[in-house]
This record gives sequence, C-alpha cells and structure tokens, in this order.
Amino acid sequence: MLTLSRSGFIHLVTGRYVWWSKSLRAERMPLYWAVLAIFLMPWCAGAATPLARPDVRVRLDGLGYRALPQKMLSTSFSLQTLNFIDDDHILLTYNERKLIPRQPDDLPEQDLRLIRAVVVHVSTGKVEAETEWREYDYGQYLWPIRGGQFLFRRKNTLYVFHPGGHLHEKGDSVGAFDMHVLFSTDDVLESVRLSPNGSMLIVQTSKGKHIGDDPEEDSKEKKIQIVFFEIDVASASNIVMLRQIGAVGGVACSWNLVECKRDADGL
Repeated sequence: MLTLSRSGFIHLVTGRYVWWSKSLRAERMPLYWAVLAIFLMPWCAGAATPLARPDVRVRLDGLGYRALPQKMLSTSFSLQTLNFIDDDHILLTYNERKLIPRQPDDLPEQDLRLIRAVVVHVSTGKVEAETEWREYDYGQYLWPIRGGQFLFRRKNTLYVFHPGGHLHEKGDSVGAFDMHVLFSTDDVLESVRLSPNGSMLIVQTSKGKHIGDDPEEDSKEKKIQIVFFEIDVASASNIVMLRQIGAVGGVACSWNLVECKRDADGL
C-alpha cells in the first residue's frame, strides 16, 4: 500500500516500514527499533502526537509491484525508488522478478536485472506511462533533479529524461521516458553524487582493466578522478546541461572519496 500526504511524505509498506520524504531520501527502520516501539507504545500513548492522515492511498499490487524479500532490505543494493514528479504524479521504479533474456554482448560478470518504471497519477492511481529498463549492476540508477526531471545511469553513461514535460506540455505518455545522454565516459563510473538542492553533480571515475594490464597490480588502491559539474536547467526549454567547474585527478585511494558530507550547494 502506498500512502501519500500533501505534507510531502510518501509511505511505502514493503514488509517493514520504509518512509520516503519529498526531499527524495529514504531511510529504513531496523527491525529491533520497530519491536521496541511496539513495547513502548502503551507508555507513550498519552503524549503521542496524532499521525497525519494520508490524503491519498494507492494500491501497489495493482501496479505489478511485489514486496522485496526480507533479506534484500538489509543490502546496499538499489532495488526500488519512489519520487514525486509534480503535485499530481509520482515515479515508481522497482526490480522485476522474472527471467531475463540474454543478449549477445552480455558478459558473465554482469549482474543483469530488469527494472520497471511507472508514472502514476496520484488522485486516480492510474498508470499514465510505463517502461522497462535493462541494468547491468545493482548500483544506484536514478536521481531526481530540478524541474521534475531525472538522471538515469546505465553502465558508464548518465542520461536525462523528463516524464512530466511529456505528460503536461505535450499531452502524451509515449515519450515520457525518452532520454538523451548527459555524460558518458570510457572509464569506470565509480560513483555519482547529487547535491541536496540538485545544483551540483559529482562524478568519480577510475581506469578500467584492459588486456595487457599487470595482473599483479594492487587493485585495492586505484587511481581515480573526481569531476565537479554545475547543473543548469534552461527555464524556457527545460534542457539540462552540465558545466564543469572543477576536477581532481590521479588520486590514489582505496575508498570512495565522495562519501563525505556536503552543504546545500554540494560543497
């Protein structure tokens, strides 16, 4: 069951409680905290603040969504997302649990999966657009950016698509998931981070392994490059563009350098 509140909160029940805020960050409540909360409820009932009543409820089973197994909720895999597109539409994406047809260029080391993406009208619960994405790993694949647009990653390429623009401005759902390339590299795309206000993109890459490379080379300490981009959304056309504002290259490290706290501007 999907519960929507006009206060900007989305609640998605998938066996354990998962709450989503309109700031597009997700947190999981550990099981032991949920059990502790149940035991403390009788003592806290008198002072508890009444919960906000949801404005809209949307049944997820009607969208083909199936709750994740309990063991998958404790992994670091990116398996599902839920975001507002605008006041009337949400974008739900999730792993499809079905057989994946192989393609000639698929590699044995790739973690193939299929992701279903649906645009849902909040008031009616109707699916207004849908598509299927083929992914090759379990890393994060979707980020919301300004203007109801989204950043999508497949392998070492970043794309942009604007579902709200097609639904509102063009009046059709056929092109809701049309994408154009925003960033692509021949290196390995190690990490993608977006500043909280969606104005800065931080991309971390490393050199991939090639035929002839020294197999004894220590792979735990690799040379990385970090590039900082400013995201510019043209007000008239809603076209997303990147402007490089800095870079750090040739840094040897054995951990993810961009896993640090940033302010609202991404600094």
